[in-house]
Amino acid sequence: MKQTQINFVQPLPHHFTTTDVSTNSRGYWKSFIYRVGYTVAAYIALLKFRSATLNSFSALMGMLLATGSGSSWGTAFILFASVWLVAAGCGALNSYLDRDIDRVMRRTSRRPLALGIIKPAEKALYSGIFLVIIGIIISGVWLSILATLFIVSGAAIYAFVYTMWLKRKTPWSIVIGGLAGSCALLAGWFSVTNSFGLSPLLFSIFIFLWTLGHFWGLAISTKDDSERASIPNLPTIYGGTVTAQWAALANIALVPFSIIPYLLGILSEIYLFISVIVGLVVLVANTKLYFIPTDQRAWTVFKLSSPYLATVYIAVAIDILLM
Repeated sequence: MKQTQINFVQPLPHHFTTTDVSTNSRGYWKSFIYRVGYTVAAYIALLKFRSATLNSFSALMGMLLATGSGSSWGTAFILFASVWLVAAGCGALNSYLDRDIDRVMRRTSRRPLALGIIKPAEKALYSGIFLVIIGIIISGVWLSILATLFIVSGAAIYAFVYTMWLKRKTPWSIVIGGLAGSCALLAGWFSVTNSFGLSPLLFSIFIFLWTLGHFWGLAISTKDDSERASIPNLPTIYGGTVTAQWAALANIALVPFSIIPYLLGILSEIYLFISVIVGLVVLVANTKLYFIPTDQRAWTVFKLSSPYLATVYIAVAIDILLM
């Protein structure tokens, strides 16, 4: 596909771009505070705070599954910090590597590198590398080798295998890229034990399935963006209807799969009750999407996916800590 150069980037605010230094003290400090706040907000967006935090909670869930209520607060803090730093660093690397296509996609045209708030763009590259290295060092010093290995694996899959290699080559890139989220949970599990178990396997598969449905739901809603940027994802190659059905099937599979930990005696009725309640909402939304695939329903499914995952995490934590 030939890439169409359409730039949706808007001019930067006057207070950020002006070179006029006013002699008025009040005006100067107002402009200075605005610049600082705008830059901080830009770096928050660059590091993809929400995504990094969700990965960190995945790691904490893995640790809870391994140790239960006897988990160490110190280990939990180190695990959370190391995973968050590496995930945030990968977010910056992703922004740097995708800066060319971000400028031609409406959904990403307001990102800091597309806007030129952070310049030169290499600042994002160096910031990402720095955070990844610091996070790996923290994990290597205070956590186990296996935990560090899975943190590194997650970063490598997301930043290099997915972003640099597969994203622009195959519509099935997320099938490999989705493994990055599972790596965070496994890092949490192996931060406190060296033996494998059924619990991390089940929830790793759960996170993988969630990632597929989450990503494909967004991809349907942003199909035009992908076409403009020449990204060969599922909707641009096979169409929105086929993608909607794949997204719906992945999400529908989550609900019965989420019950397995209860059926195997890993978690109790508390977890079952919460996961089934939120699961019913997901089932209804995705059943509608499967039979009547529309962009609006795909967007609804996408918006439901993150709260659903967060609620399942909360259900796991409540079940383990209370029981």
